[in-house]
Amino acid sequence: MYKVLIVEDEPVVRRGLEKCIDWGEFGFSICGQAADGLEALELVKINCPDLIITDVRMPNMDGIALSQRIKEMYPKTEIVIISGYDEFAYAQSAIRIGVNEYLLKPTEKKNLENVIKSVYTRLKKKQDFDDNYSHMTRQAQEHLPVIKNQFFSDLASGKLFDAKELSERNKNCGGIPLLAPYYLACFEIDQSIGLKDLNVLRIFQRDIIRRHISGICSYELFENMNKWYFIVQCAGDSFEDALEQTCKAIIEDFASSTDFTMSAGISRQYSDWLDMPEACRDCETALLARITDGPGLFSFCEQVAELPLGVPSLRHELFERFCIHMRLFNETETIKILSEQFEYLLRIKANHTHFSSLAILTLLELYNIAVTANAEKSVLDNIDRELAKLHEYKTAESLKNNVSGTIKDTMHVLRNTTIKNNKSIAADATRYIQEHLGAEVTLQNVADHVHVSRNYLCRVFKKELNETFINCLTRMRITKAKELLRGSDMKIHEIAVLTGYEDYSYFTQVFKKNTGITATDYRKTHFEP
Repeated sequence: MYKVLIVEDEPVVRRGLEKCIDWGEFGFSICGQAADGLEALELVKINCPDLIITDVRMPNMDGIALSQRIKEMYPKTEIVIISGYDEFAYAQSAIRIGVNEYLLKPTEKKNLENVIKSVYTRLKKKQDFDDNYSHMTRQAQEHLPVIKNQFFSDLASGKLFDAKELSERNKNCGGIPLLAPYYLACFEIDQSIGLKDLNVLRIFQRDIIRRHISGICSYELFENMNKWYFIVQCAGDSFEDALEQTCKAIIEDFASSTDFTMSAGISRQYSDWLDMPEACRDCETALLARITDGPGLFSFCEQVAELPLGVPSLRHELFERFCIHMRLFNETETIKILSEQFEYLLRIKANHTHFSSLAILTLLELYNIAVTANAEKSVLDNIDRELAKLHEYKTAESLKNNVSGTIKDTMHVLRNTTIKNNKSIAADATRYIQEHLGAEVTLQNVADHVHVSRNYLCRVFKKELNETFINCLTRMRITKAKELLRGSDMKIHEIAVLTGYEDYSYFTQVFKKNTGITATDYRKTHFEP
Protein backbone atom coordinates (compact mmCIF):
# COMPACT_ATOMS: atom_id res chain seq x y z
CA MET A 1 0.00 0.00 0.00
CA TYR A 2 1.14 3.51 -0.81
CA LYS A 3 0.56 6.18 1.86
CA VAL A 4 -1.55 9.33 1.31
CA LEU A 5 -1.48 12.60 3.29
CA ILE A 6 -4.49 14.92 2.85
CA VAL A 7 -3.82 18.65 3.43
CA GLU A 8 -6.94 20.87 3.55
CA ASP A 9 -7.92 23.68 5.90
CA GLU A 10 -11.67 22.89 5.70
CA PRO A 11 -12.55 19.82 7.86
CA VAL A 12 -15.61 18.96 5.76
CA VAL A 13 -13.54 18.80 2.58
CA ARG A 14 -10.84 16.71 4.33
CA ARG A 15 -13.45 14.17 5.47
CA GLY A 16 -15.02 14.17 2.03
CA LEU A 17 -11.71 13.36 0.35
CA GLU A 18 -11.14 10.55 2.85
CA LYS A 19 -14.60 9.00 2.46
CA CYS A 20 -15.47 9.55 -1.18
CA ILE A 21 -13.50 6.60 -2.59
CA ASP A 22 -12.22 3.23 -1.37
CA TRP A 23 -8.50 4.09 -1.15
CA GLY A 24 -7.50 0.48 -0.50
CA GLU A 25 -9.03 -0.61 -3.80
CA PHE A 26 -6.58 1.70 -5.58
CA GLY A 27 -3.56 0.59 -3.57
CA PHE A 28 -3.45 3.48 -1.06
CA SER A 29 -4.08 4.07 2.62
CA ILE A 30 -4.58 7.40 4.45
CA CYS A 31 -1.63 7.97 6.78
CA GLY A 32 -2.68 11.43 8.04
CA GLN A 33 -4.50 14.75 7.62
CA ALA A 34 -3.26 18.31 8.06
CA ALA A 35 -5.03 21.72 8.15
CA ASP A 36 -2.12 23.72 6.66
CA GLY A 37 1.32 23.45 5.12
CA LEU A 38 3.31 23.75 8.34
CA GLU A 39 1.35 20.94 10.01
CA ALA A 40 1.73 18.87 6.84
CA LEU A 41 5.52 19.26 6.85
CA GLU A 42 5.71 17.77 10.34
CA LEU A 43 3.54 14.83 9.34
CA VAL A 44 5.61 14.26 6.19
CA LYS A 45 8.74 13.91 8.33
CA ILE A 46 7.00 11.33 10.51
CA ASN A 47 4.97 9.30 7.97
CA CYS A 48 6.91 9.75 4.70
CA PRO A 49 3.80 9.63 2.46
CA ASP A 50 4.06 8.61 -1.17
CA LEU A 51 1.27 10.97 -2.22
CA ILE A 52 0.17 14.39 -0.91
CA ILE A 53 -3.19 15.82 -1.89
CA THR A 54 -3.21 19.50 -0.94
CA ASP A 55 -5.42 22.52 -1.27
CA VAL A 56 -3.88 25.73 -2.62
CA ARG A 57 -5.26 28.39 -0.32
CA MET A 58 -4.46 27.63 3.37
CA PRO A 59 -3.32 29.68 6.36
CA ASN A 60 0.32 29.75 7.61
CA MET A 61 1.70 27.95 4.49
CA ASP A 62 -0.27 27.54 1.27
CA GLY A 63 -0.23 24.52 -1.04
CA ILE A 64 2.29 26.00 -3.49
CA ALA A 65 4.84 26.76 -0.78
CA LEU A 66 4.25 23.32 0.74
CA SER A 67 4.71 21.64 -2.66
CA GLN A 68 7.94 23.54 -3.24
CA ARG A 69 9.34 22.45 0.15
CA ILE A 70 8.22 18.87 -0.43
CA LYS A 71 9.90 18.72 -3.88
CA GLU A 72 13.10 20.08 -2.38
CA MET A 73 13.11 17.65 0.54
CA TYR A 74 11.41 14.57 -1.01
CA PRO A 75 11.60 14.88 -4.80
CA LYS A 76 10.06 11.43 -5.42
CA THR A 77 6.85 12.26 -3.55
CA GLU A 78 3.77 12.63 -5.76
CA ILE A 79 1.67 15.82 -5.26
CA VAL A 80 -1.88 16.51 -6.37
CA ILE A 81 -3.05 20.15 -6.17
CA ILE A 82 -6.74 21.02 -5.56
CA SER A 83 -7.82 24.55 -6.48
CA GLY A 84 -10.75 26.61 -7.67
CA TYR A 85 -11.43 27.98 -11.16
CA ASP A 86 -10.09 31.41 -10.24
CA GLU A 87 -6.69 30.06 -9.11
CA PHE A 88 -5.12 29.28 -12.51
CA ALA A 89 -1.98 31.28 -11.66
CA TYR A 90 -1.47 28.89 -8.76
CA ALA A 91 -1.78 25.96 -11.13
CA GLN A 92 0.95 27.39 -13.37
CA SER A 93 3.23 27.77 -10.33
CA ALA A 94 2.50 24.18 -9.33
CA ILE A 95 3.44 22.89 -12.77
CA ARG A 96 6.77 24.78 -12.64
CA ILE A 97 7.50 23.21 -9.25
CA GLY A 98 6.91 19.73 -10.62
CA VAL A 99 3.40 18.91 -9.38
CA ASN A 100 2.08 16.04 -11.44
CA GLU A 101 -1.70 16.32 -11.13
CA TYR A 102 -4.22 19.16 -10.78
CA LEU A 103 -7.87 18.90 -9.63
CA LEU A 104 -10.57 21.56 -9.69
CA LYS A 105 -13.04 22.21 -6.89
CA PRO A 106 -15.51 20.84 -6.40
CA THR A 107 -13.76 17.50 -6.98
CA GLU A 108 -15.82 14.79 -8.57
CA LYS A 109 -15.32 11.17 -7.50
CA LYS A 110 -14.59 9.95 -11.03
CA ASN A 111 -11.94 12.62 -11.59
CA LEU A 112 -10.28 11.82 -8.28
CA GLU A 113 -10.25 8.09 -9.07
CA ASN A 114 -8.65 8.73 -12.46
CA VAL A 115 -5.96 10.88 -10.87
CA ILE A 116 -5.30 8.27 -8.17
CA LYS A 117 -4.95 5.54 -10.83
CA SER A 118 -2.47 7.69 -12.74
CA VAL A 119 -0.46 8.40 -9.59
CA TYR A 120 -0.47 4.70 -8.67
CA THR A 121 0.92 3.80 -12.12
CA ARG A 122 3.77 6.31 -11.73
CA LEU A 123 4.56 5.20 -8.20
CA LYS A 124 4.61 1.55 -9.26
CA LYS A 125 6.99 2.30 -12.14
CA LYS A 126 9.28 4.22 -9.82
CA GLN A 127 9.22 1.41 -7.30
CA ASP A 128 9.97 -1.20 -9.97
CA PHE A 129 12.80 0.92 -11.30
CA ASP A 130 14.21 1.47 -7.81
CA ASP A 131 13.93 -2.24 -7.02
CA ASN A 132 15.62 -3.22 -10.28
CA TYR A 133 18.28 -0.58 -9.84
CA SER A 134 18.98 -1.75 -6.29
CA HIS A 135 19.12 -5.35 -7.46
CA MET A 136 21.48 -4.50 -10.30
CA THR A 137 23.63 -2.40 -7.97
CA ARG A 138 23.85 -5.29 -5.50
CA GLN A 139 24.71 -7.68 -8.32
CA ALA A 140 27.36 -5.32 -9.64
CA GLN A 141 28.89 -5.04 -6.17
CA GLU A 142 28.76 -8.80 -5.72
CA HIS A 143 30.41 -9.42 -9.10
CA LEU A 144 32.92 -6.60 -8.87
CA PRO A 145 35.61 -8.82 -7.24
CA VAL A 146 35.17 -11.34 -10.08
CA ILE A 147 35.31 -8.60 -12.72
CA LYS A 148 38.44 -7.12 -11.13
CA ASN A 149 40.09 -10.53 -10.89
CA GLN A 150 39.36 -11.20 -14.57
CA PHE A 151 40.77 -7.79 -15.51
CA PHE A 152 44.06 -8.46 -13.71
CA SER A 153 44.16 -12.07 -14.93
CA ASP A 154 43.77 -10.93 -18.56
CA LEU A 155 46.36 -8.23 -18.00
CA ALA A 156 48.83 -10.74 -16.57
CA SER A 157 48.15 -13.20 -19.40
CA GLY A 158 48.89 -10.58 -22.08
CA LYS A 159 45.29 -10.31 -23.32
CA LEU A 160 45.24 -6.49 -23.09
CA PHE A 161 47.29 -4.97 -25.88
CA ASP A 162 47.21 -1.19 -25.57
CA ALA A 163 46.60 1.69 -23.17
CA LYS A 164 43.11 2.41 -24.58
CA GLU A 165 41.88 -1.13 -24.00
CA LEU A 166 43.49 -1.12 -20.56
CA SER A 167 41.67 2.12 -19.66
CA GLU A 168 38.28 0.88 -20.91
CA ARG A 169 38.54 -2.40 -19.00
CA ASN A 170 39.63 -0.53 -15.90
CA LYS A 171 36.51 1.68 -16.05
CA ASN A 172 34.37 -1.47 -15.95
CA CYS A 173 36.06 -2.32 -12.65
CA GLY A 174 35.13 1.01 -11.11
CA GLY A 175 38.36 2.81 -11.94
CA ILE A 176 41.17 1.01 -10.07
CA PRO A 177 44.12 3.28 -9.20
CA LEU A 178 46.96 1.80 -11.29
CA LEU A 179 49.92 1.85 -8.92
CA ALA A 180 53.38 2.61 -10.32
CA PRO A 181 56.19 1.82 -10.08
CA TYR A 182 55.24 -1.63 -8.87
CA TYR A 183 56.42 -5.13 -8.05
CA LEU A 184 54.41 -8.25 -8.77
CA ALA A 185 54.55 -10.95 -6.10
CA CYS A 186 53.30 -14.50 -6.65
CA PHE A 187 52.37 -17.05 -3.97
CA GLU A 188 51.83 -20.72 -4.78
CA ILE A 189 51.17 -23.76 -2.59
CA ASP A 190 54.19 -26.04 -2.96
CA GLN A 191 52.39 -29.35 -3.15
CA SER A 192 48.78 -29.25 -4.32
CA ILE A 193 48.43 -32.74 -5.84
CA GLY A 194 45.56 -34.73 -4.38
CA LEU A 195 44.44 -32.04 -1.90
CA LYS A 196 40.66 -32.25 -1.56
CA ASP A 197 40.45 -28.95 0.35
CA LEU A 198 42.65 -27.00 -2.05
CA ASN A 199 40.03 -24.29 -2.64
CA VAL A 200 39.69 -23.74 1.10
CA LEU A 201 43.46 -23.50 1.39
CA ARG A 202 43.57 -20.90 -1.37
CA ILE A 203 40.98 -18.76 0.42
CA PHE A 204 42.99 -19.05 3.62
CA GLN A 205 46.10 -18.19 1.64
CA ARG A 206 44.45 -15.03 0.29
CA ASP A 207 43.32 -13.90 3.74
CA ILE A 208 46.82 -14.31 5.19
CA ILE A 209 48.35 -12.33 2.31
CA ARG A 210 45.86 -9.50 2.80
CA ARG A 211 46.38 -9.37 6.52
CA HIS A 212 50.14 -8.97 6.23
CA ILE A 213 50.46 -6.83 3.11
CA SER A 214 47.78 -4.24 3.92
CA GLY A 215 49.96 -2.76 6.65
CA ILE A 216 52.93 -1.83 4.49
CA CYS A 217 51.62 -0.48 1.17
CA SER A 218 48.83 -0.06 -1.36
CA TYR A 219 48.13 -3.26 -3.27
CA GLU A 220 45.83 -5.16 -5.63
CA LEU A 221 45.30 -8.90 -5.24
CA PHE A 222 44.15 -11.37 -7.89
CA GLU A 223 44.22 -15.10 -8.71
CA ASN A 224 45.52 -16.56 -11.95
CA MET A 225 46.41 -20.17 -12.86
CA ASN A 226 45.97 -21.41 -9.26
CA LYS A 227 48.38 -18.80 -7.90
CA TRP A 228 47.76 -15.64 -5.89
CA TYR A 229 49.38 -12.48 -7.24
CA PHE A 230 49.53 -9.13 -5.56
CA ILE A 231 50.68 -5.88 -7.10
CA VAL A 232 52.46 -3.63 -4.63
CA GLN A 233 53.42 -0.02 -5.12
CA CYS A 234 57.08 0.74 -4.49
CA ALA A 235 57.50 3.08 -1.55
CA GLY A 236 61.00 4.27 -0.69
CA ASP A 237 64.52 2.92 -0.79
CA SER A 238 64.01 0.33 1.95
CA PHE A 239 60.80 -1.01 0.44
CA GLU A 240 62.40 -4.21 -0.92
CA ASP A 241 63.56 -5.14 2.60
CA ALA A 242 60.07 -4.50 3.99
CA LEU A 243 58.52 -6.54 1.17
CA GLU A 244 60.90 -9.44 1.80
CA GLN A 245 60.16 -9.47 5.53
CA THR A 246 56.42 -9.32 4.86
CA CYS A 247 56.52 -12.17 2.33
CA LYS A 248 58.54 -14.35 4.69
CA ALA A 249 56.03 -13.64 7.45
CA ILE A 250 53.19 -14.67 5.11
CA ILE A 251 54.98 -17.93 4.26
CA GLU A 252 55.67 -18.73 7.92
CA ASP A 253 52.11 -17.84 8.98
CA PHE A 254 50.61 -20.12 6.32
CA ALA A 255 52.91 -23.02 7.24
CA SER A 256 52.23 -22.77 10.96
CA SER A 257 48.46 -22.42 10.44
CA THR A 258 47.89 -25.18 7.88
CA ASP A 259 50.81 -27.68 8.01
CA PHE A 260 51.30 -26.93 4.29
CA THR A 261 53.95 -24.79 2.68
CA MET A 262 53.89 -22.15 -0.01
CA SER A 263 56.56 -20.17 -1.78
CA ALA A 264 56.81 -16.61 -3.09
CA GLY A 265 58.48 -15.20 -6.20
CA ILE A 266 58.97 -11.45 -6.73
CA SER A 267 59.34 -9.72 -10.10
CA ARG A 268 61.63 -6.91 -11.08
CA GLN A 269 60.32 -3.36 -10.74
CA TYR A 270 58.00 -2.10 -13.52
CA SER A 271 56.27 1.18 -14.34
CA ASP A 272 54.03 0.25 -17.30
CA TRP A 273 51.02 -1.93 -16.47
CA LEU A 274 51.13 -3.44 -19.94
CA ASP A 275 54.41 -5.07 -18.81
CA MET A 276 52.42 -7.29 -16.42
CA PRO A 277 53.01 -10.48 -18.53
CA GLU A 278 56.75 -9.92 -18.23
CA ALA A 279 56.36 -9.43 -14.48
CA CYS A 280 54.47 -12.76 -14.34
CA ARG A 281 57.35 -14.50 -16.11
CA ASP A 282 59.72 -12.97 -13.55
CA CYS A 283 57.65 -14.50 -10.75
CA GLU A 284 57.69 -17.92 -12.45
CA THR A 285 61.46 -17.68 -12.82
CA ALA A 286 61.83 -16.83 -9.13
CA LEU A 287 59.61 -19.76 -8.11
CA LEU A 288 61.69 -22.20 -10.17
CA ALA A 289 64.38 -21.94 -7.50
CA ARG A 290 62.20 -24.25 -5.36
CA ILE A 291 63.49 -27.22 -7.33
CA THR A 292 66.84 -26.98 -5.57
CA ASP A 293 66.12 -24.77 -2.54
CA GLY A 294 63.04 -26.71 -1.45
CA PRO A 295 59.55 -25.63 -0.32
CA GLY A 296 58.74 -22.48 1.65
CA LEU A 297 60.95 -20.42 -0.68
CA PHE A 298 61.17 -16.63 -0.98
CA SER A 299 63.09 -15.33 -3.96
CA PHE A 300 63.50 -12.21 -6.09
CA CYS A 301 63.66 -12.95 -9.80
CA GLU A 302 67.07 -11.27 -10.07
CA GLN A 303 68.51 -13.64 -7.44
CA VAL A 304 67.88 -16.81 -9.49
CA ALA A 305 71.18 -17.89 -11.06
CA GLU A 306 71.49 -19.57 -14.44
CA LEU A 307 73.32 -22.90 -14.82
CA PRO A 308 76.88 -22.06 -15.93
CA LEU A 309 77.63 -22.74 -19.58
CA GLY A 310 79.50 -25.96 -20.26
CA VAL A 311 78.11 -27.80 -17.22
CA PRO A 312 76.23 -30.92 -18.42
CA SER A 313 72.75 -31.27 -16.93
CA LEU A 314 72.68 -35.06 -17.39
CA ARG A 315 75.35 -37.64 -16.55
CA HIS A 316 74.91 -39.95 -19.52
CA GLU A 317 76.94 -42.82 -18.07
CA LEU A 318 74.62 -42.84 -15.07
CA PHE A 319 71.54 -42.77 -17.27
CA GLU A 320 72.82 -45.68 -19.39
CA ARG A 321 73.40 -47.79 -16.26
CA PHE A 322 70.00 -46.71 -15.00
CA CYS A 323 68.25 -47.91 -18.19
CA ILE A 324 70.07 -51.28 -18.09
CA HIS A 325 69.00 -51.97 -14.50
CA MET A 326 65.47 -50.81 -15.22
CA ARG A 327 65.18 -53.24 -18.13
CA LEU A 328 66.45 -56.02 -15.84
CA PHE A 329 63.79 -55.05 -13.28
CA ASN A 330 66.54 -54.42 -10.73
CA GLU A 331 64.57 -52.05 -8.55
CA THR A 332 67.21 -51.40 -5.88
CA GLU A 333 69.93 -50.38 -8.35
CA THR A 334 67.46 -48.43 -10.49
CA ILE A 335 66.29 -46.26 -7.58
CA LYS A 336 69.85 -45.85 -6.31
CA ILE A 337 71.12 -44.54 -9.67
CA LEU A 338 68.08 -42.26 -10.04
CA SER A 339 68.91 -40.73 -6.64
CA GLU A 340 72.52 -40.22 -7.73
CA GLN A 341 71.35 -38.36 -10.84
CA PHE A 342 69.08 -36.08 -8.77
CA GLU A 343 71.88 -35.44 -6.27
CA TYR A 344 74.15 -34.42 -9.15
CA LEU A 345 71.57 -31.92 -10.44
CA LEU A 346 71.18 -30.48 -6.95
CA ARG A 347 74.93 -30.17 -6.58
CA ILE A 348 75.34 -28.16 -9.79
CA LYS A 349 72.28 -26.00 -8.94
CA ALA A 350 70.39 -27.09 -12.07
CA ASN A 351 67.09 -25.42 -12.80
CA HIS A 352 63.56 -26.84 -12.94
CA THR A 353 63.82 -27.62 -16.67
CA HIS A 354 66.77 -29.99 -16.12
CA PHE A 355 64.97 -31.90 -13.37
CA SER A 356 61.81 -32.12 -15.46
CA SER A 357 63.81 -33.35 -18.46
CA LEU A 358 65.36 -36.12 -16.37
CA ALA A 359 61.92 -37.15 -15.08
CA ILE A 360 60.45 -37.16 -18.60
CA LEU A 361 63.32 -39.24 -20.03
CA THR A 362 62.99 -41.70 -17.16
CA LEU A 363 59.24 -42.19 -17.53
CA LEU A 364 59.47 -42.47 -21.32
CA GLU A 365 62.07 -45.23 -20.95
CA LEU A 366 59.80 -46.94 -18.43
CA TYR A 367 56.91 -46.66 -20.90
CA ASN A 368 59.00 -48.33 -23.64
CA ILE A 369 59.93 -51.15 -21.28
CA ALA A 370 56.26 -51.65 -20.40
CA VAL A 371 55.31 -51.77 -24.09
CA THR A 372 58.07 -54.35 -24.79
CA ALA A 373 56.83 -56.44 -21.87
CA ASN A 374 53.28 -56.44 -23.30
CA ALA A 375 51.97 -54.63 -20.24
CA GLU A 376 48.24 -54.06 -19.86
CA LYS A 377 46.76 -50.74 -20.98
CA SER A 378 46.18 -49.67 -17.38
CA VAL A 379 49.95 -49.77 -16.73
CA LEU A 380 50.67 -47.58 -19.76
CA ASP A 381 47.84 -45.19 -18.84
CA ASN A 382 49.27 -44.78 -15.35
CA ILE A 383 52.68 -43.78 -16.75
CA ASP A 384 50.90 -41.37 -19.11
CA ARG A 385 49.11 -39.73 -16.18
CA GLU A 386 52.33 -39.31 -14.25
CA LEU A 387 53.98 -37.73 -17.28
CA ALA A 388 51.09 -35.28 -17.61
CA LYS A 389 51.34 -34.01 -14.04
CA LEU A 390 55.13 -33.70 -13.72
CA HIS A 391 54.77 -29.91 -13.86
CA GLU A 392 52.79 -30.01 -10.60
CA TYR A 393 55.83 -31.13 -8.60
CA LYS A 394 57.70 -28.03 -7.49
CA THR A 395 60.71 -29.45 -5.63
CA ALA A 396 63.42 -31.96 -6.55
CA GLU A 397 62.44 -34.15 -3.61
CA SER A 398 58.76 -34.36 -4.57
CA LEU A 399 59.66 -34.94 -8.23
CA LYS A 400 62.12 -37.72 -7.36
CA ASN A 401 59.63 -39.38 -5.00
CA ASN A 402 56.95 -39.33 -7.70
CA VAL A 403 59.22 -40.85 -10.37
CA SER A 404 60.59 -43.44 -7.92
CA GLY A 405 57.07 -44.43 -6.87
CA THR A 406 55.99 -44.83 -10.49
CA ILE A 407 59.04 -46.99 -11.24
CA LYS A 408 58.41 -49.24 -8.24
CA ASP A 409 54.70 -49.66 -8.99
CA THR A 410 55.34 -50.39 -12.67
CA MET A 411 58.19 -52.82 -11.98
CA HIS A 412 56.03 -54.73 -9.52
CA VAL A 413 53.33 -55.18 -12.16
CA LEU A 414 55.80 -55.93 -14.96
CA ARG A 415 57.67 -58.53 -12.92
CA ASN A 416 54.46 -60.42 -12.24
CA THR A 417 53.33 -59.99 -15.83
CA THR A 418 56.70 -61.10 -17.18
CA ILE A 419 56.82 -64.20 -14.99
CA LYS A 420 53.35 -65.18 -16.13
CA ASN A 421 54.13 -64.39 -19.76
CA ASN A 422 57.46 -66.24 -19.72
CA LYS A 423 55.86 -69.40 -18.38
CA SER A 424 53.25 -69.19 -21.11
CA ILE A 425 55.93 -68.53 -23.76
CA ALA A 426 58.01 -71.48 -22.56
CA ALA A 427 54.97 -73.78 -22.62
CA ASP A 428 53.97 -72.62 -26.14
CA ALA A 429 57.53 -72.99 -27.41
CA THR A 430 58.03 -76.55 -26.12
CA ARG A 431 54.59 -77.56 -27.43
CA TYR A 432 55.51 -76.22 -30.87
CA ILE A 433 58.81 -78.13 -30.81
CA GLN A 434 57.06 -81.32 -29.78
CA GLU A 435 54.59 -81.00 -32.63
CA HIS A 436 57.33 -80.37 -35.22
CA LEU A 437 60.10 -82.75 -34.18
CA GLY A 438 60.23 -84.33 -37.63
CA ALA A 439 60.59 -80.96 -39.41
CA GLU A 440 63.30 -78.39 -39.43
CA VAL A 441 62.93 -76.54 -36.12
CA THR A 442 64.97 -73.36 -35.71
CA LEU A 443 65.15 -70.71 -33.00
CA GLN A 444 63.62 -68.22 -35.43
CA ASN A 445 60.71 -70.58 -36.25
CA VAL A 446 59.84 -70.91 -32.59
CA ALA A 447 60.35 -67.21 -31.81
CA ASP A 448 58.02 -66.27 -34.66
CA HIS A 449 55.43 -68.69 -33.40
CA VAL A 450 55.40 -67.27 -29.83
CA HIS A 451 55.77 -63.66 -31.09
CA VAL A 452 59.01 -62.70 -29.34
CA SER A 453 62.55 -61.96 -30.48
CA ARG A 454 65.19 -64.71 -30.74
CA ASN A 455 67.20 -63.17 -27.93
CA TYR A 456 64.18 -62.88 -25.68
CA LEU A 457 63.27 -66.52 -26.37
CA CYS A 458 66.79 -67.61 -25.45
CA ARG A 459 66.42 -65.78 -22.10
CA VAL A 460 63.07 -67.47 -21.49
CA PHE A 461 64.55 -70.95 -22.11
CA LYS A 462 67.41 -70.22 -19.74
CA LYS A 463 65.19 -68.73 -17.02
CA GLU A 464 62.15 -71.02 -17.21
CA LEU A 465 63.68 -74.34 -18.42
CA ASN A 466 67.24 -73.84 -17.17
CA GLU A 467 68.66 -74.89 -20.56
CA THR A 468 69.46 -73.48 -23.97
CA PHE A 469 67.15 -73.75 -26.94
CA ILE A 470 69.48 -76.28 -28.66
CA ASN A 471 69.71 -78.41 -25.54
CA CYS A 472 65.93 -78.37 -25.19
CA LEU A 473 65.42 -79.33 -28.85
CA THR A 474 67.99 -82.13 -28.63
CA ARG A 475 66.54 -83.41 -25.35
CA MET A 476 63.03 -83.54 -26.79
CA ARG A 477 64.20 -85.30 -30.02
CA ILE A 478 66.20 -87.94 -28.11
CA THR A 479 63.28 -88.48 -25.74
CA LYS A 480 61.01 -89.10 -28.74
CA ALA A 481 63.58 -91.39 -30.34
CA LYS A 482 63.84 -93.45 -27.12
CA GLU A 483 60.09 -93.73 -26.99
CA LEU A 484 59.98 -95.07 -30.57
CA LEU A 485 62.91 -97.44 -29.96
CA ARG A 486 61.13 -98.92 -26.95
CA GLY A 487 57.65 -99.25 -28.35
CA SER A 488 57.87 -99.76 -32.15
CA ASP A 489 59.53 -101.97 -34.70
CA MET A 490 60.47 -99.05 -36.93
CA LYS A 491 63.92 -99.13 -38.38
CA ILE A 492 66.44 -96.86 -36.63
CA HIS A 493 67.07 -94.75 -39.72
CA GLU A 494 63.28 -94.17 -39.97
CA ILE A 495 63.22 -93.07 -36.34
CA ALA A 496 66.11 -90.67 -37.05
CA VAL A 497 64.14 -88.99 -39.85
CA LEU A 498 60.96 -88.91 -37.75
CA THR A 499 62.79 -87.05 -34.95
CA GLY A 500 64.37 -84.48 -37.26
CA TYR A 501 67.70 -86.08 -38.21
CA GLU A 502 68.08 -86.59 -41.94
CA ASP A 503 71.68 -87.77 -41.42
CA TYR A 504 71.57 -91.27 -39.83
CA SER A 505 75.23 -91.14 -38.83
CA TYR A 506 74.75 -87.80 -37.08
CA PHE A 507 71.69 -89.17 -35.29
CA THR A 508 73.62 -92.12 -33.88
CA GLN A 509 76.37 -89.79 -32.65
CA VAL A 510 73.93 -87.46 -30.92
CA PHE A 511 71.98 -90.36 -29.44
CA LYS A 512 75.08 -92.01 -27.95
CA LYS A 513 76.36 -88.66 -26.62
CA ASN A 514 73.11 -88.01 -24.76
CA THR A 515 72.35 -91.56 -23.53
CA GLY A 516 75.78 -93.21 -23.23
CA ILE A 517 74.84 -96.11 -25.52
CA THR A 518 74.01 -96.62 -29.18
CA ALA A 519 70.48 -96.63 -30.49
CA THR A 520 70.84 -100.34 -31.34
CA ASP A 521 71.95 -101.30 -27.82
CA TYR A 522 69.20 -99.10 -26.32
CA ARG A 523 66.56 -101.05 -28.31
CA LYS A 524 68.02 -104.35 -27.27
CA THR A 525 67.84 -103.51 -23.58
CA HIS A 526 64.65 -101.47 -23.50
CA PHE A 527 62.43 -102.90 -26.23
CA GLU A 528 58.84 -103.47 -25.07
CA PRO A 529 56.97 -105.51 -27.74
